[in-house]
Amino acid sequence: MERLVVGVDGSAGGRRALDWAVRHALGAGSKLDVVLAYQPEPLSFAAGGTDGRDLAEETATAQLRHDLQDVLMHHQETQPTITSRVVPGKPADVLLDAARDADLLVVGSHGKGGLATTLLGSVSEACVRRGTTPVVIVPAR
Repeated sequence: MERLVVGVDGSAGGRRALDWAVRHALGAGSKLDVVLAYQPEPLSFAAGGTDGRDLAEETATAQLRHDLQDVLMHHQETQPTITSRVVPGKPADVLLDAARDADLLVVGSHGKGGLATTLLGSVSEACVRRGTTPVVIVPAR
């Protein structure tokens, strides 16, 4: 069975990529692995002794849950087999690692990245340049 990895980041572009991946997975009978990469705040401490890593992971987990709920409410009749996870690290590195043994990597063309190229976001560009897995880039509307 084919396995697709899709990167989400809380952006409209990430949700469009997730929607595309869900529809493709349904049509192809594929499994879907939804990944949200986050970067922990180095040694930032919140009240009560919780460090920034815990807060960043909680925030990322809530964002991933929101993205999944937002997209899957449009696919209530049938849904593919979905696993999801949040992973600390640079988004392109995390996605490339997650997609190492996948059949396809799906990303949006623009997300929350700071320095983006004219046509592609920095993460999607890195995935195309450095990846070993075919990449689908879902364009911004």
